Amino acid sequence: MPPMRLHSFRSEAPLRYFVFHVQIDDPAFLQRLADSGLLHVDRDHPLNGKLVAAVKGLQELLAQGASRIRLYRSLYETLDLLESELNRILPVPGASEEHLSLPARIAREIEAYVAVQGDEDREKEENWMESIARRLGYSRRHCYRAFMGTFQMSPRDYLFVLRQQEAMHLLLSGGETLERIAIRIGYDNVQSFIRQFSKWTGTTPGQFRKQKRDELVYLTRLEVR
Repeated sequence: MPPMRLHSFRSEAPLRYFVFHVQIDDPAFLQRLADSGLLHVDRDHPLNGKLVAAVKGLQELLAQGASRIRLYRSLYETLDLLESELNRILPVPGASEEHLSLPARIAREIEAYVAVQGDEDREKEENWMESIARRLGYSRRHCYRAFMGTFQMSPRDYLFVLRQQEAMHLLLSGGETLERIAIRIGYDNVQSFIRQFSKWTGTTPGQFRKQKRDELVYLTRLEVR
C-alpha cells in the first residue's frame, strides 16, 4: 500500500493477517509507488507469490528473534521485489530529486508544517496552504487539484491524518501533558484537541494513553526533511 492511501479491510469470516509499516526516505521510490496504482497485489498477479514468500520469510525471522541486521536484509529484499516491478511497469526516472512531482512536494511541505516544534514558528491555520502554494510557485487552487488528483484526498485531509498519527505517537511515547500535545500538533486549546481526537479514535486522549500504554503501536514521529 503506497503512503497516504487510507485503507481498510472487512471480512465476515475469521482471518489471519500480518502487517508491517516501513518509513522509507526515498522520494523517488515512494513517488513511483504512488504513480504505479499498485494498491493491491492479488493472488493472480505475478508479483504475489514472490511477495508472499518474502513476507513469510520475514515472519519467520521475527519469530526466531533474528538480529536487526537480518531483518533489514529481508526487508530490503522485499522492497527490491517491489522496485523491480515498478521498473517493469513504469519508465525509470533519473536520480535527481527534480523528478519529485508537485503533489509529493506538497505532501513534504505539509509534513514539515506538522513537524514544526512548538507554536511560535507555526503559520496561522487559515494561511498554511496559501503559504505552501506560494513557496512552491503555484496557486492554491492548482496545488489543491494536483494533490487531489494524485492522492484522492485533500491537503487538509492529509493534514488531519498526520496530526492524528503525531498525537497518537506523542501520547504513547512520553509524558507530555495534553496541553503541550495540543499546541504541538496545532490546536489553540486542549478542549478542541480532545474533541477532535475523540472523533478520530472514538476515545479521549487520556483514555487512549491509558488503554494503549502497554501495547505495541508502530507509529513514527514526523521529521522535517
